[in-house]
Amino acid sequence: ELARIHLAAKDFTAVHQNPRGYYWLHKQISNGPLNCADEDKPILKHALNELQSVWNTWQDMDLPKGFIHGDLFADNSLFLDANTIGGIIDFYAGGTDYWVYDLAITILAWCAQDKALNSDYQAALINGYQSVRPLSFQEDTELPQFIKLAALRFWVSRLIAAESRTDAALTTSKDPEEMKGILLNLK
Repeated sequence: ELARIHLAAKDFTAVHQNPRGYYWLHKQISNGPLNCADEDKPILKHALNELQSVWNTWQDMDLPKGFIHGDLFADNSLFLDANTIGGIIDFYAGGTDYWVYDLAITILAWCAQDKALNSDYQAALINGYQSVRPLSFQEDTELPQFIKLAALRFWVSRLIAAESRTDAALTTSKDPEEMKGILLNLK
């Protein structure tokens, strides 16, 4: 469904930058006091520093951009049955960014297992995506770095959510340690 969303929005001309993209992430790690263990702060900064040079390289590449969902986890999917997605909700986190970044977020969301990514699930998800919209050589090459960016983004956003957690009935808090573990397990 993700590739269909990308293609359906291909001609959408309005631009709304991804509110949780690289620049947001850079600001959170560089400026904010994140509520994390002291030993995690150097890990966050190191991961951001590694991705900064990659981010600069991406700016010079011809990577497809357009509208992204930006948060396509299972809890933003409506199921008709155990195997059929009937709809996607919560587009509020969406904006303009690299489509391969949205794929990386979706891989992170659907392939996580015990603080790592299940390679069989990941291959199936990528194959399904490519059956609708094939990845360019550059997208395929850069996908592992985009997965790192996604893991870092969701680690930080979960740290922020955990800090501002309320007892509201509809609030679901997710464990930041899951994303930290995935990030540390990525090669």
